[in-house]
Amino acid sequence: MFTRLNARSSNFLWDARLRILDLLFFSCCFGISAASTVAQEAPPASPAGPAKEISLDQIPRDVIQVLDPLFTRLRESKQLRSTVKLTVTTSLGEEKTETSEGVFQVASRHPNLIRLNVKFSDESISIFCDGTSFNALLSRNAYVQMEAPEDLSVLATQMPLHLGPQPEPLLWLTLAGSNSKENMLAGLSEVKRVPGSPNGSARIAASTTSGLRWVLDVATDKQPRPLRMEIDLTEMVRQVNDSIAVPENYSFRVEYLFQSWDIEAEVPDSMFKFEAPPGAKRFESITDYIMGETKLLGQPAPGFEATTMAGEKVQVGEGMQQVVVLDFWASWCAPCLESFPGMSALAKEFAPQGVQFYAVNVQESKAAVEKFLESHPLEIPVILDVEGTLASAYAASAIPQTVLIGKDGRVESIHLGFDAKNSPQQLREELQGLLAGKRLYPPQEDSEDAKDRGQAESNPTKGK
Repeated sequence: MFTRLNARSSNFLWDARLRILDLLFFSCCFGISAASTVAQEAPPASPAGPAKEISLDQIPRDVIQVLDPLFTRLRESKQLRSTVKLTVTTSLGEEKTETSEGVFQVASRHPNLIRLNVKFSDESISIFCDGTSFNALLSRNAYVQMEAPEDLSVLATQMPLHLGPQPEPLLWLTLAGSNSKENMLAGLSEVKRVPGSPNGSARIAASTTSGLRWVLDVATDKQPRPLRMEIDLTEMVRQVNDSIAVPENYSFRVEYLFQSWDIEAEVPDSMFKFEAPPGAKRFESITDYIMGETKLLGQPAPGFEATTMAGEKVQVGEGMQQVVVLDFWASWCAPCLESFPGMSALAKEFAPQGVQFYAVNVQESKAAVEKFLESHPLEIPVILDVEGTLASAYAASAIPQTVLIGKDGRVESIHLGFDAKNSPQQLREELQGLLAGKRLYPPQEDSEDAKDRGQAESNPTKGK
């Protein structure tokens, strides 16, 4: 996913993962209770290539006996309220690099009313859909308003805001009237019932053709309901791109713990009504919001001094006379790993022309980064941004984020995400332009000055 924010940008693919919305995928990594169960219980991924998809009639009877009552209850529900704790963890071997937790509070009513609050330690987002309009409160100062979907099931697969890694299963299991069976059991290569579930429940483990594996605990009493779901994305990360050398002991997992789940709970109309905070700015799309919040383009780059992990002194800002590329990344970010080979090749290609690349690691400890780089070398000088100061200064709310700074010290282009097929060529063309003295994002006053100069040249008497 690769989005360029400059004068010629007209499209934003949301899966570039803006941090305030993809709240966990970037703010953390992992430490899941019972996380080890997936590796032993989920069917192993096939080492011989993509696994063959099984059909619904190939799913074992004992699995259907567990899941059908839950899926039927969901499909027939008119309203549903639930609270779900989310834990995201990345690990290297036995060491958890980081852990992040959040809480989803979901209230829904069929066919298209929803209230969704996502809360984390330092961030939150609230979604209101009253059947007519879809409103997402991104901060006290900004909200997005769009037309409401006709059915809640659309939100599970086409949510305009990215809510973290693999939010779809959470939504399929918490939206009233959703067709969970069709979605949860699609694309499976294997599924089976396994031991180890808590008393009064059953455990189902599955693998998908894309490499994702999941384990779902379901209550089997008179009120079938989801209890816990763990998703192992490790193999999916490995399959993102053949050029990614993911360490053997790397793991990336997500856990959803359903703390409450009630289709009988009261869901008043008032829950779905949205009132914008006083003074909050309305945006009609996520694209408009991103573009509106990006104020660095064409402006002097925030100055800083730093030292790379190799001991090299770095100074960016006033007085610099070379093109600089800042690439913000973290070890747990799959798109960041995907970008490493392409970014390293570009750095090597443009080094003789004086372009300096720096890989800015966001909010990870020196020890964690050193250990990661042992098994995943990066041929670009690494700057540690342990406190997130540089990420904040450069509005790196999504990673990977690549910032191009011209010789005069102004921010010329910002890229969110990375597309291994197209991104290197786009960056190459921009760097060639900067080295040739071209501007990628002329400030408005520059454009107006140029316009005035052109008019003056065509009419020498103007202004006299």
